[in-house]
Amino acid sequence: MTNIDQWRTRVGRSTYEGEAVARAQAHKWHSFKPNLVAPPGSAKFKNVLDIAGLSETAFRSAKRGHKISMSVAFTTAVAFTALYIFKADEKAAELALVSLVLTLFFIADYKITVANLESLKRRANFVNKTFEFGGLLYYWLALMLFIGFAQLALMQLYGLDEVYIQFGAFFESITEGEAWRFLTGPYLHSGFSHWITNLLFLTLAVPVSAAMSQSGSIVAFVLGNIFACIAMYILKLVGLNSADVYVGVSAGLYAMLGLAMGIAFFTKDRDTELGFTIALFLGMSLIITAVMNPNAANAAHVTGVLAGIIIALLLPSAWLTAAKEKQDGHSVRDT
Repeated sequence: MTNIDQWRTRVGRSTYEGEAVARAQAHKWHSFKPNLVAPPGSAKFKNVLDIAGLSETAFRSAKRGHKISMSVAFTTAVAFTALYIFKADEKAAELALVSLVLTLFFIADYKITVANLESLKRRANFVNKTFEFGGLLYYWLALMLFIGFAQLALMQLYGLDEVYIQFGAFFESITEGEAWRFLTGPYLHSGFSHWITNLLFLTLAVPVSAAMSQSGSIVAFVLGNIFACIAMYILKLVGLNSADVYVGVSAGLYAMLGLAMGIAFFTKDRDTELGFTIALFLGMSLIITAVMNPNAANAAHVTGVLAGIIIALLLPSAWLTAAKEKQDGHSVRDT
């Protein structure tokens, strides 16, 4: 039985009792950490930044953590730059650029959101909201496991190269009229590391996009993969893509985040600060991927983002999570 006379703190899916726990969690809170608190006498959990006595502690903690991240990223950038200058190490140059991009991301995010209490409250509300859709991850993870095991089984029968030729977005076969490969090709992967990277990326893209539109996120994932595959085929035809086959669902995941960004920027209930946060993350991710993996289908990733934005602009308002909350007369943040 719930004791509403005690402080209660909900972090993710775990709930703790006691004022000491509430204060300890506020002291180490950061802007991407789900943290809801119900003070004594209240049955309702609220954003930690809305709780008197904890708000200022959590706010200071978020700013402190962001400044530490900025300092670490900048120091790393300087160190790798020095290594490149004195050792002419090309890998050090890549890591210096990645560290610099991370530094700029943290600085911009701090200026836009973290340094302002009201802006930070809105982010915290959204982060808490994404965890309400965490259950959807199980279905998406099941999909990724099915994709992985299906490819593994096919590889046992045919071998990796033959799987691409028989079932993948093999551009030569598409030219011969097998357009169905635009549908199947993206669900194959180049190897385990490619598959696991997309699996991890999915754990971010799904709750963020579903918090904006559950149905829209599915549409963005499917169409983002198709449009990216078509884009890479066109680039192959004009001589700007040297690959013979296209694989991977990363463009669909980028499309999901593009959808979330588009909804945040362009719908009636817009949240431009959230839009900028997603835009900063997408920019950082695209640049780092291009630097660290030049052979990645970076044009496909950009196509996925653009597809997601276009879908957001065309999405029926009834599909938006915010519209459904208003229709139901409640918000998923009220727990």
